Amino acid sequence: MTLAPRGPIYAAIGTAGLVLGIALAEPAAAAIGAAFLVPLAASLAAPKPSFPATHVSPSKTRALEGDRVVLRLALHARRAVGHLDVQVETSDRLALTGNRRRILSLEQGERRTLEYELQCSRWGVFHPGRVQLRAGGTLGLCGSGEARPAETLLRVYPRLEQLRRLIAPRQTRLATGSRTATASGEGIEFAELRPLAAGERARRINWRASAARGTLLVTDRHPERSSEIVIFLDSLTAPAHAGESTLDHAVRAAAALAHGYLRRRDRVGLLRFGGDLEWVLPGSTPRQLYRLVDAVLESEAGRTYRWRDTSLIPRRVLPPQSLVVALSPLVDWYVTRALLNLRRRGFDLAIIEVDPIGFAVDERERHGELAWRTWLLERDVTRSRLAAAGVSITRWRPDEPIAAAIESLEKRR
Repeated sequence: MTLAPRGPIYAAIGTAGLVLGIALAEPAAAAIGAAFLVPLAASLAAPKPSFPATHVSPSKTRALEGDRVVLRLALHARRAVGHLDVQVETSDRLALTGNRRRILSLEQGERRTLEYELQCSRWGVFHPGRVQLRAGGTLGLCGSGEARPAETLLRVYPRLEQLRRLIAPRQTRLATGSRTATASGEGIEFAELRPLAAGERARRINWRASAARGTLLVTDRHPERSSEIVIFLDSLTAPAHAGESTLDHAVRAAAALAHGYLRRRDRVGLLRFGGDLEWVLPGSTPRQLYRLVDAVLESEAGRTYRWRDTSLIPRRVLPPQSLVVALSPLVDWYVTRALLNLRRRGFDLAIIEVDPIGFAVDERERHGELAWRTWLLERDVTRSRLAAAGVSITRWRPDEPIAAAIESLEKRR
């Protein structure tokens, strides 16, 4: 049992009156003090108020940024509750519309459901809400409280930007896909006309071109194959400003890239660099997008600072002919060293630099102009080292669509 807001006032007045009456031998003052203390003592001695059984759950466990989710609080009173104070506490990524606090009373056996509307403002995995219950005691001078969290987690996925163009890998796999291979063979895309060789099938002869040239010609076409793509997500360091960070935009870009490549029937994997290396093996099944996005959502929870070398990555995570698309602000040397290591091992590497300049405004004012210009020069040196290693790199300002950065990177490649 704890004192309600009026409890300390009663205790202070009663104690002061009782002490003053005894000290000054004034029975009237002592009686006034006792008049305040007796109800307080009766409230403390009364049985502890009972709380109803609760069940807190969101209307759905998966949502997109910007969606609305209803948080339901089901109450079942085993015994009558005369005064119940219900207050909902939500994550800072959820905006609650309406009143957070409600005061009600429940009869014995009564069931009631309260609903709260939540706005999903940012991606993540979190408890949608916690309910704080406070039941008033006798005369409302004392009470007790309990906290009840939601039983299920809420996963808020980033909204996917539709990409018409993607970073094209330089090599393809032998498996059939939607990507035009550089080699010629059976396919749809035209490659070249060449003379008929011995042993070839007659159906490959281009009769119209053969009649025009006076010799048998064969049409070669580019086969449609798939590629292996690995998305490298840097979650080690994320410059932030005004409640937003480079990681927010990198996660949205990673989800959009994964969705775009999977639509082209490529095998897509994830390598999340947060100090410890975590990965999702490349795959092309319909469930692969959910595996990738679920792993991306854990990027904040997995931000540690224990160094692990990229040489520890199993071979099947990074196939030899895969394209590695890195999303990083390039502010930590550990990340730059890991990317250079991947390039030295022969991987086709393309980097989308999530520009952190707009998130470092406070640092410029804190450390001064000289430190700011030195930091910018260090970033230029990092880009030069990556370019000298044969890495294609482009800068992406988060206020631009990711499609603009992909277009720029394709021109550089």
